[in-house]
This record gives sequence, structure tokens and C-alpha cells, in this order.
Amino acid sequence: MGAAELQLERLMHRTHLDVQTVASPEEFARLSGRALAAATGGYLAVVSILSVLAIALGSGGWPQTEQVVLVAGYAALAACFFIALTLVAIGRVLVAGSCMVAALSGYLLLALTHPLAAAFAYAATFGAMFLVLLSIAAVRLRNPFVHL
Repeated sequence: MGAAELQLERLMHRTHLDVQTVASPEEFARLSGRALAAATGGYLAVVSILSVLAIALGSGGWPQTEQVVLVAGYAALAACFFIALTLVAIGRVLVAGSCMVAALSGYLLLALTHPLAAAFAYAATFGAMFLVLLSIAAVRLRNPFVHL
């Protein structure tokens, strides 16, 4: 979790500085979107590197498709946790928890109905939930009052 906490700390520090120095709410919304993109990108870079290492070290030879998809699902889940952590940091605990419960429920439903495609269900469910959480966080972080 060190990478997630570091990126969250950088995001919160950047938005706190921006809220004190910007001239308009529109400018703050633009800057907070940039800060969220930078923090999420930084975290995804760490997760991607670790995922590639896990695939390279975990497979004895050329990795199987299911292994790659499963590791991509783990990376998507890690990204969901980062965005959920960001939402919790700004007081949106119920939203973050509800989205994670919905993603887990969706995964279980897909995995139980199609057991052969469990890895694909994992990656698809948490990839979609990452995009939902990211859009919610982007909207919530645009509000300057969240950062006071």
C-alpha cells in the first residue's frame, strides 16, 4: 500500500495548495482533474510494473492467456482500491464501499454463472468498476469545499 498512500498524499497536498492559490472554481476543477490523473497514473505505473514482473516471474515460460488476464484483473482491483482510498480521504466512505460491494457482487455473479471465464470476469468487473470509481472521484474532487 505504500505506493497508494504516497500518491494519495501527493494528490491531497497538490489540491490543498491549488484551492488556496487559484482564482476561479473552473481553474480549480481543471487543476484537480490534472492532479487526480497524475496520482492515478503514478499508481497505475507502479501496479503495471509489478504486474509485468509477477507474470514474468510466475510463468515458467511464455505466460498463458488466463494468467495475463488474471494479473490484469488484480491490477484493476488494486486501481479500484486506490480510487476508493481517495474517496474515503474526502469523506465519501459510503460511495466507495458501495461501489466495491457492487463490483464484488458482479464478479461473483459472473464467476458463478460462467466458471470457465472466472479470470475474464474478474478483469472485466474490476476494470469497469475502476472506471466508475474514477469518474465519481473526478466529479467529487472538482468541488473546492472538499479540500478545505
